Amino acid sequence: MKTFKQFLNEQHVITNIRLTHHQKRILAIMLDTEDASAHDEEISGDANMAKAREILTNLKMIGPTEGDQYEVTELGKETAEKEGITADGQLTDDGQTLATDNAKAPPSGKPTQAGPSDEPAGDMPGLDVADGSDQLPESHYNGDLLKKMFLTARSRRS
Repeated sequence: MKTFKQFLNEQHVITNIRLTHHQKRILAIMLDTEDASAHDEEISGDANMAKAREILTNLKMIGPTEGDQYEVTELGKETAEKEGITADGQLTDDGQTLATDNAKAPPSGKPTQAGPSDEPAGDMPGLDVADGSDQLPESHYNGDLLKKMFLTARSRRS
């Protein structure tokens, strides 16, 4: 019987790989381009994406090319097919959703603002505005309610 140290020193072949959401997203973003490649910044938007890129590189599903570019390898393309990201070399609906979901922040660095809702605040599910007006109570805007909840929880602990 092998010792644990002997086991660690052996080479192991991974035969079954299940990708995380972020890893699938990176493959989808890259496979959505004409040459199946992307710039480092496009696929490393946050810590989770950066770690997913690192793992995909270690698994040899993507590889660095010249500059800060990465390209999908044949193994990456096969895995994308098995994961349902692509079918016959084209992104599936799920792959398209992954590629465009939570798109990168605009170059200005400021988040895009959604337009005002047509529904008044009193019609929002789970929110009951007592006076029937279209305005939320002032405590929702300035954090008074949150402060009261914090102080109440803190006083109960002591």
